[in-house]
Amino acid sequence: MATKASDPDFESHCRMTYAYFNQRKTWCPKDKPPLDVIYMDPAWRANAARWLERRAAYFEMRYTFGELYAMSTPLVREVIGEINGVAVEGGGSMLSALDLMSDLVAGDMDRWRDERAADPIAWIRTTKLYRALVADVAVAG
Repeated sequence: MATKASDPDFESHCRMTYAYFNQRKTWCPKDKPPLDVIYMDPAWRANAARWLERRAAYFEMRYTFGELYAMSTPLVREVIGEINGVAVEGGGSMLSALDLMSDLVAGDMDRWRDERAADPIAWIRTTKLYRALVADVAVAG
């Protein structure tokens, strides 16, 4: 039985969550097509922001896994040679590209994850999507 973190659907959902919160243009309402945030009325945007806050811990967990998946995905693949007729690809992930600074990078990433997990609502309020939703809108807590 596959664990949740090794499930391809889980990985896909986490990658999408990571990308979703790192953009400010599109809101994806349930059972409706995505739309640009600028076309949402202020009450809907405020409601969407409150909805994100109520689910912040869940989204923080998916975002964290998505970040890890994104950082460990190869950036570039190029054929650098051949062994017995099989192409040998080069290139590595963002994490491997940062190996020279691995202790510093790992320490910062651990700190950022700990901060997000400690206060998911504060974290979600810093995301590009949330900030786009609340721009010029009063959101009651």
